[in-house]
Amino acid sequence: MLLSKAKLANEISAKYDLDKLEIDRSWKSLNITIEERVSFLIVYNKQSFYFADKNGIVTREITKDAVGEYWYRFPILNIGDKNVNIGNEVTSAKIVDFLLRLNEKIINNQLEINGYELREGEEINLVSRAGWRAYFDVNTNLDTSVENLFLVLNEKVEDQNTLEYIDLRFGNKVFYK
Repeated sequence: MLLSKAKLANEISAKYDLDKLEIDRSWKSLNITIEERVSFLIVYNKQSFYFADKNGIVTREITKDAVGEYWYRFPILNIGDKNVNIGNEVTSAKIVDFLLRLNEKIINNQLEINGYELREGEEINLVSRAGWRAYFDVNTNLDTSVENLFLVLNEKVEDQNTLEYIDLRFGNKVFYK
């Protein structure tokens, strides 16, 4: 009876990143219903690393030490100089969806990457471990772009260390240098 629902809600919300929190108090019972906010990617700028949800909204900051723990479980997106505040959108849900689908295809094909870069408009760069970049537009067909990426890598490029970029933003018109 003496329990403040608002105070309890504030204390729980301060410790956990939740989508939903409901507290129902009755005479002899207390029911707490929670739904955790799921993180889908890690974004970073020059200052720090953050988790972002499926809508591109920053959910919490990650210490630089903790990033290593998550590095291979989440796509990593460099957002450049963009300022970041918890609760703000740093990218669109469309870009997050594209990035998740792209990352799955890249992992399935065992291409070694360092992460992704957010570009102007609705464009993403894949950054390979060898140093070259692949340019993607989220409005093009992902399957076609990935197929063209591996076609160039497997049939056109002899040494990935000499490759600078593969431009996949124009459907079946692919450019590389």
